[in-house]
Amino acid sequence: MPRIHQTVFIEAPAERVFDLARHFTLYRKAFVDEKMNSASGSNFLAMGDTVTIHAKHAGKLRSVMLRITEMDNGLRFVEEQVKGDLISYRHEHHFKQIENGTIMIDYIDYDYPRDFAGKLLGRFYMKNYLEKILLKRTNVIRKYAESDQWKPLLLK
Repeated sequence: MPRIHQTVFIEAPAERVFDLARHFTLYRKAFVDEKMNSASGSNFLAMGDTVTIHAKHAGKLRSVMLRITEMDNGLRFVEEQVKGDLISYRHEHHFKQIENGTIMIDYIDYDYPRDFAGKLLGRFYMKNYLEKILLKRTNVIRKYAESDQWKPLLLK
């Protein structure tokens, strides 16, 4: 099973980075080309919440439903695919406070799409695609966390 590992430093407190990483509105800002909805209705994803993402890939509208399956407030949370094209998908988000900021660590474990063509294309395309999405999300979190842009989202 392929694995993606990303470690980044964000110059902001871990609590802020953790809250931004699970903030549904911020996630939607990062991915404006995708349609998303959350069953909880809250801006902060919590244990058991589901998110459904609809996006066009390879000329076809695709949907994936993710559920928050583990939550250790301030330290980590895990989202896993409930429905979608991949055989499996698990994304672990870890947050470690250090003296001058936060180390954010992401692990994504996944298995290729279920069908033969998907498996073939997945071997060449999937890792780069998921790394690109992860980097985009990380850059948005960093942009908000390291500036005053986080305040309207978290100080309500």
